[in-house]
Amino acid sequence: MDSFFATYYLDLQHRIQSEVSGIKTVEHDYGQANKDKWLSAANLPSVLIDFSETVYENIVLGGTTANVELTLRLMTDIYLPNHEYTHEEIQNRALRYFELEHRLAKALHGWQPDSGYVQPLMLSRAYTSNDNGQKTRLLKFTTSYEEYVEKGKSFDISVPKWQ
Repeated sequence: MDSFFATYYLDLQHRIQSEVSGIKTVEHDYGQANKDKWLSAANLPSVLIDFSETVYENIVLGGTTANVELTLRLMTDIYLPNHEYTHEEIQNRALRYFELEHRLAKALHGWQPDSGYVQPLMLSRAYTSNDNGQKTRLLKFTTSYEEYVEKGKSFDISVPKWQ
């Protein structure tokens, strides 16, 4: 694939599926979290990937640096109580999204694909959102890459693997 975003999405999807057990689906975020039909136990827990913002800067030799922010939406069961009178088993299940979040962040923070076409992924922020009664954790990551164009052809300059 020639598109950075398509290639990186597939690499992210593979990384999450192979490194974070317990995630049932990893998809591109098209707003399906707002659809009641999609919010079923068959799909949860899930991670939705969205490339939130990309800022481009021109550099020498016709190149461009792209600073990319992406959002991972971690979704678990719609509602489980976790107050002090809740049975411990239910409370532990209700809080499992924190465990999933920790494993997800650990699997991605500092990661970059083996081919090194992009800088390591850095966790910049995590917060909670409550959409349609669905409590989700959102993790914001940043990365960057460079692309050079020569006579209408695009080619990537690999960056050194981060140690």
